Amino acid sequence: MALRFAIPEVKGRGAGLGNDLFPWAKAHIAAEELQLAALDPAWGLNPRRYWRYFGKSRLDWLRNRALPRLLPSFRFTEADYRATGCDDYGDAISVWAKEKGLSSHAPLVVVAEGMWGGFHGIRKARGFVLSRLYGARGAVERLYRVRRLIDSESLVVAMHIRMGDFSPATAGVDFKGRFDLSLPLDWFIGVRDCIRAALGKRVRFVVVSDGDPARQASLLGGPDTVVARSIGDNPCGDLLLLATADLLVCSVSSFSMWAAFLSQAPYIWFSGNLQEHEGYLSIWGHEPAQRAPDGATLRHIQALRTCAAGVMPRGVPVGFDGVVPDHVFRLLEEMHGMRRTASDLVQYGVVPAGRLTGAVSQEH
Repeated sequence: MALRFAIPEVKGRGAGLGNDLFPWAKAHIAAEELQLAALDPAWGLNPRRYWRYFGKSRLDWLRNRALPRLLPSFRFTEADYRATGCDDYGDAISVWAKEKGLSSHAPLVVVAEGMWGGFHGIRKARGFVLSRLYGARGAVERLYRVRRLIDSESLVVAMHIRMGDFSPATAGVDFKGRFDLSLPLDWFIGVRDCIRAALGKRVRFVVVSDGDPARQASLLGGPDTVVARSIGDNPCGDLLLLATADLLVCSVSSFSMWAAFLSQAPYIWFSGNLQEHEGYLSIWGHEPAQRAPDGATLRHIQALRTCAAGVMPRGVPVGFDGVVPDHVFRLLEEMHGMRRTASDLVQYGVVPAGRLTGAVSQEH
């Protein structure tokens, strides 16, 4: 078999999991499109020791750094990606490889890099990333141990509170476009109180945080709240906890973004972080490539303006007051009603024998 590899670039000793998942997803897509063997990120030098969760060697960096030097190596850059005119990473790298005349049989290395292109470009890698997270050491066990503390019919609201290496926000700071600040704890408390008032005992909160519990005491208390850190520490399990919730309350971090991307549930985003462009709000609208006439921001604005059915966003902006829009609660109430075991056929549930409201008639 030809020596043909897609290698996700890990810069220096490595970054946080949210950042390093991007080149890993890209390497998977590149491997599928160009018939390569995808290698895992080299985390052996990362002080966060991610290699433990994925069953890798601490010497993996030797292989990933040596191969691009031993074999013909090609780096797919942001400039290459933009030049193709494709949003989808797989489409773009296929066009690039064809233009480069890369043989489908010769030994080579393709280096996948960076966070550019965002989630919009790597949508087809969603299943791959989920498979790796579910297969990570201790992740499923952590998910089970937290979920067993919550009634199966309760709605789960997961709150990601990023502190750690983020700077605490100071009075009057502008959060717009900032990705290095912890959101005020009062914002999370306001969101929680709003949800509690609307849903009462039907909801349970799961808090995922790398912060000091003593600083978060006002948020962590209460019989309806589970603190993930009290049941060990596993970043892959934490990401799955966030991604499998019924509603996700995000921090401004790539970790929260990955949870929202891997989930199909609604999520709340701090509105003070968003950019306004032509009457619409966006996380990424400030980037030159997104604001270009053919960029995703303007194209998506145009698509929403011509959408006759109206807009029901999955990502919901919430301001400093913590007030969650009513349509989120209507959606969650519907989800809670559908979760009842008594009416779930595959769980020995029953449904009325008469015609259900809105059912299509089979009579002719």
